Amino acid sequence: MERYDLQRQRRDMKKKGRNVVWSIAMDKCLIEALAAQARSGNKIDKCFNENAYMAACVAVNTCFNLNLNNQKVINRLKTIKKRYKVIKDILSQNGFWWNPNTEMIECDSDEIWKNYVAAHPDAKGFHGKQIEIYDELKLFAVIIKPQEALMTVASSIRHLVDAMEQSKCSFDASELLQAVMEIDGLEEGKQMYAFEYLNADPAKARAFLTYNARMRKTYLFRQFWWWR
Repeated sequence: MERYDLQRQRRDMKKKGRNVVWSIAMDKCLIEALAAQARSGNKIDKCFNENAYMAACVAVNTCFNLNLNNQKVINRLKTIKKRYKVIKDILSQNGFWWNPNTEMIECDSDEIWKNYVAAHPDAKGFHGKQIEIYDELKLFAVIIKPQEALMTVASSIRHLVDAMEQSKCSFDASELLQAVMEIDGLEEGKQMYAFEYLNADPAKARAFLTYNARMRKTYLFRQFWWWR
C-alpha cells in the first residue's frame, strides 16, 4: 500500500510539471523573480544565467506548488517576450494608445484595428482584451534592455570575476549540505533547493559557509525572499 502511494505521489508531481496553464499570477511571479535576478547581476548581455532561471523556477514552484523545471521557465519567458513585442509594436502605431484605467489597448476606430490585425495576425488576441501584466512587462523590459555602451565592458568584467572565483579554493559539498540541513525551520524541499542553488555558485557557497548559524538562515531568506 505504501509503495502504491509513493508511486502515485511521484506521478502527481510529474503531472504538476507537464501541460501547465500559466496564470496571470504565475506570470507576475516569474517576471518579478527574473527582474530581481537581473538586478542581482545574474544576467550577462541579453541572457540570464543558470542561477537566475533556477531561482525563478524555485519561486514559481514554491508559490504555486508546482514541479516545473528550468526549461519550462525559459519557454514561458520566450512567450512573454513575444507577447510584449506584439504589444509594443501595436502601441508604436498612430491611432493606438494604452488606457491604464481599462488596462487595454485603445484605438481611434474599429476600422484601424481591423486593418492592423489583417496585416498582423498576432495582434488579434489583444483587441478588446485586458492586459493585466502590462506594467510588469514594461518594468521587465527596462531591466533586461542591454546597455550598448557598457555591454562589452560589463561582459569582460563579469568573465574576469568568474575566472578569479574559479581559481579560488573549492568547498566541501558534504559540508555545505550539512550546514543547510542544520538550519532551523527549513523543510526538506527547501533544503534541497537551497543546497542545489548554493552548490551551483561557489562564491555564494563559500560566503554561506563563512557565516554562523543565525546569519546563514538570514542569508538564505535574502536569496529566496518569497519564502518569507
